[in-house]
Amino acid sequence: TRMLKMAREQKKLPKLREDIEAALGKHKNWLGGQTLLAIINAKEGKHAEAMPVIAKLLDEQKAMPTQVRWLVGQEIEDVPDLQPLAMRYLESALSAPDADNYEFEWGPARRLIAIYSKAGKKAEARDLLLRNSRPKENANRGYDPEYSAYRQINHMRGVASQLHALGYDIEAIKLYRELNPSSEL
Repeated sequence: TRMLKMAREQKKLPKLREDIEAALGKHKNWLGGQTLLAIINAKEGKHAEAMPVIAKLLDEQKAMPTQVRWLVGQEIEDVPDLQPLAMRYLESALSAPDADNYEFEWGPARRLIAIYSKAGKKAEARDLLLRNSRPKENANRGYDPEYSAYRQINHMRGVASQLHALGYDIEAIKLYRELNPSSEL
């Protein structure tokens, strides 16, 4: 993500494309290069070229790491023609076994909710928020109790904030109340 952003900002995307194409000439099965090239095509407005490659990579790569799914979804989420694919990538990242390692504010769920919201899919966003309203039990394994409590509070606060932003105030209040049961909410 940073590499592509820097290449765009420094007007070096054509050179990056050249380098990736040269490397793909030598290593035709390099999935990372295929992915980067498809993302560059998407960013340059070549959606028809990018879409089948990005779709095929997700369909054929069941063992794709969670972070890769998340990053590809993030890279293409602002390309209107590719938003359905971005949703699939982020949904796939959330269904991965290690998806629980991320706090809500910093993980793929927040990005997916933003896409759902932009696409007018508020009900899907709400359902995703409610399914993820509490961190999974294994999400805080290995942390000391104080840090685990902080992560749980931060996670629930982030979800409640998103529920409120989407207009689901009752659900948000319920979560805030769980965070501070002695308050007068």
